[in-house]
Amino acid sequence: MYEKDIREQKVNIIEMVHTTKIAAHMSPAMAMLEIFNVLLRDIMDIKNGIDDERSDKLVLSNGHTALALYAVYQTLGIITKEDFYTYKKKDSRFGVHQDRHHTPGTIISTGSLGHGLPNAIGVAYAWKLQGKSNRIFITVGDGELNEGSIWESVIFAARMKLDNVCCIVDDNKSTEYMPDIIGKFRAFEWDAVEIDGHDEECLRDALSKQPKGRPYVVVADTVKGNGVELFENNHAEWHEKAVSDEDYAIIMEELR
Repeated sequence: MYEKDIREQKVNIIEMVHTTKIAAHMSPAMAMLEIFNVLLRDIMDIKNGIDDERSDKLVLSNGHTALALYAVYQTLGIITKEDFYTYKKKDSRFGVHQDRHHTPGTIISTGSLGHGLPNAIGVAYAWKLQGKSNRIFITVGDGELNEGSIWESVIFAARMKLDNVCCIVDDNKSTEYMPDIIGKFRAFEWDAVEIDGHDEECLRDALSKQPKGRPYVVVADTVKGNGVELFENNHAEWHEKAVSDEDYAIIMEELR
């Protein structure tokens, strides 16, 4: 459904990074585009506006993927192309990570890995105490799961029966140290499902569910650099990098 838009978002990312001559987290961003498109366009209740207190919220615990979120924001008209091109510039609202003081739709600033999920679960607990019906969605990287703070918050969410929490694990196989992710969440009494993170229908079906009385995790199998051969073949090199004229020509020939 969004294949054309996602391809255009990839083009916009490459063109912006090449034009501004900055180093950007393009490889991890490419893994998240389907997830962000489906979340913002089909799943999250943001009909009152992305900043409205009644709206569902999205927290990027793997905050360096915010570049992908900004590209989707541009598609949806939440930000302009001019806004997008201020990425990483001084005094921009759009830094490498979400900023609750500046980034649209953001209630938790992210940066250090392992902090976004615990903070978001704290918010979800507060919402429960206040009787709010909002849901909070949190994206987490597979490498980030090595942080102890992640599992402390996972235990707390299950104990408090936070069924307003949906965690999406971006399992792009960037770490070898966290086997059986879905089994671990289930062991901590979360409802869990594993899907293809680039299949829109699978994402739409999985993310539309929310078990009663339990937090929920969707483990999304993704490809770092998805859709750009240069990134896929050298995803570590392209984790954060600028785009040379030569690389730009190669990438754009593929995407066009």
